[in-house]
Amino acid sequence: MFNDITYAEVASFLNVLDRKYFEKIPKKFREIINKNKKTNYEIEYDLTKPLYEQNISREAVSIIALMHLNYWCSNEQEKKQLMQLFNDISRKKEEEKQKLYSTENLFNNRQNVETNTEIKGADNNIQMVEYKESIFKKVMNWINNIFNK
Repeated sequence: MFNDITYAEVASFLNVLDRKYFEKIPKKFREIINKNKKTNYEIEYDLTKPLYEQNISREAVSIIALMHLNYWCSNEQEKKQLMQLFNDISRKKEEEKQKLYSTENLFNNRQNVETNTEIKGADNNIQMVEYKESIFKKVMNWINNIFNK
């Protein structure tokens, strides 16, 4: 499900954790992470920045968030608040998707798109030329249509 880089990002995060948080994570879980991580791949975390500003994958952030929920929440009230936060984020993302892919807005966006017939090139002014069918081609098509009926 997760790739070896994701596990390496989580393992790097565990290495910078305070000892009291590190010890709350079950040994079996840490073994799974270390077994599946990519070797020779280390992430340097900037402890002055929040986790979402770090250069790590969304999957790694998800694993860390679940570790927070399962191992670091001190009481049920804190777990409920965190679950509510996760649900709110999920609901907002679903609403954004519904707005983006709504059938009501699907064709409205098409009208807002502007076409640009001018293409910038080496000459800085290359323009598209409209193709016009020659008289000979029109006559041939007309004859073909008559015989195809």
